[in-house]
Amino acid sequence: MKRRRGFTLVEMVIVMLIIALLSAIAVIQFQSYVEKANDMAAKERVRHIRDVFMLWKLQNPNKDFPGGSAPIYWTGSTFNHMDDLLAFARNNLAE
Repeated sequence: MKRRRGFTLVEMVIVMLIIALLSAIAVIQFQSYVEKANDMAAKERVRHIRDVFMLWKLQNPNKDFPGGSAPIYWTGSTFNHMDDLLAFARNNLAE
């Protein structure tokens, strides 16, 4: 009897299922790594903003923080020194 070379359909389906399972696991892991990276980036941005405020306060000891002791809002005149703070950040913290 002549032997045929190659794979049977069952063998091919099993290999495809194994590859699909491994791909699903890899995608789930990748998504968790992306989420962790985004969290770390957000924390770094918050630290950067904090550092800008601290450096600004060190160089402007007689001025209150933007907003003073009032609640912090980004609209209206509450951030009376925001332009100063942004200019300071642009000039001193260039990346």
